[in-house]
Amino acid sequence: MAEPDDQNVSEDEGVETEIVDVQTDVVDVDEDGVADAVRETITTVTDVDGDGVADVVEQTTTIAYDVDGDGIVDVIDQTTTTAYDIDGDGIVDVIETTTTTVYDLDGDGEPDVVESATVVGVDEDGDGAIEEDELTAEGFVAVRDDLVDDDSTDDDEATDDEAATDDEAGDD
Repeated sequence: MAEPDDQNVSEDEGVETEIVDVQTDVVDVDEDGVADAVRETITTVTDVDGDGVADVVEQTTTIAYDVDGDGIVDVIDQTTTTAYDIDGDGIVDVIETTTTTVYDLDGDGEPDVVESATVVGVDEDGDGAIEEDELTAEGFVAVRDDLVDDDSTDDDEATDDEAATDDEAGDD
């Protein structure tokens, strides 16, 4: 591991975490002087047992997009991939990737929709490879309450009530 310095290393009872790389890119697609996308990637390495070998490597990439060019971020996409060497043999035993995307659909600067998915691979048989049957995935989508159209349910119920009223009228 690289020599620690006070700005990018934290130590806690033998655990050493070092930020080994930070990359930032700004993209101005339409060349109007306003950033259309900003990407930052941070890579950290953690030596949990103090043996000088990385036990956890994490890379987080965050991209903020201004889709409509108004200077307000419309979409934020963040992906974090973490690799764990649990037994200290230098081979990855678990890898986890989480991607979260936040959308501001109405341009007010507040999140409207959040999508998140996590995939975890565990080398359960210890063969040094993570196969398809050793993967699990889960995800969710959340929508801001005031954007959910509750009227669609009410409309269906009203239609049923109207149909019942029409049937009763035909009985006379």
